[in-house]
Amino acid sequence: MDNAHLKKTWQKGIKALEQRDFARAVASLKKVAKVVPEDPEVHFALADALLGQGRVDQAIRQCQAGVDCAPEAIVGRIRMGRLLLMAGKGDRALETLTEAQKVAPDHPHVAAGIAEARAMTGDLAGAEEGFSAALALAPGQPDLMISLARVQDARGDTDAAEKTLRQACQEHPAELPLWQSLGRALTAWDRLEDASEICSQAQQHHPRSAELMAQRAELAYQLRDLE
Repeated sequence: MDNAHLKKTWQKGIKALEQRDFARAVASLKKVAKVVPEDPEVHFALADALLGQGRVDQAIRQCQAGVDCAPEAIVGRIRMGRLLLMAGKGDRALETLTEAQKVAPDHPHVAAGIAEARAMTGDLAGAEEGFSAALALAPGQPDLMISLARVQDARGDTDAAEKTLRQACQEHPAELPLWQSLGRALTAWDRLEDASEICSQAQQHHPRSAELMAQRAELAYQLRDLE
């Protein structure tokens, strides 16, 4: 396979991957990987295609091959950690991401991944500490604030979880997922009137949100049933 043919096969694989045609992507990218096994990007792309087919273990092996090709590349280690988390392999993810942290101690995705791995392995105190550290590195990230609140709730500290989400909504009112998360949390805590009030406040910032309308309607039905 000459260089021009190789480049064309690579482009076909990437295009298929973008179109979510994972079978074609795997077929093309496997051909490229055989010719340039030392290229980490090929392994990472092939891992994404395999993951799209639900072949998680094979995706992990390809991602590991990419990491082995470029052990100092932090992106590869983060990808590997995410894959391991998706596969439910919390211990391995924690090990991988802890190694990544040695290379990039101030990377928010690494800190967040470590927090998720700790939560998966049952270390909720470590997870809370990890999400707090990630937020210090990337302030204002809705996913991190929601994850922190969920861990606080799982630890039984609902006051801290509520405080985290209320402060997040106050500081970042344009982030709809924060309002929805607070509303769902209040509902789970059987505080339906408070949840309804939060949905009302959220609609002031997101008046066209169909999701909020549905959430508020459901709360109205529940409150009516309690009367």
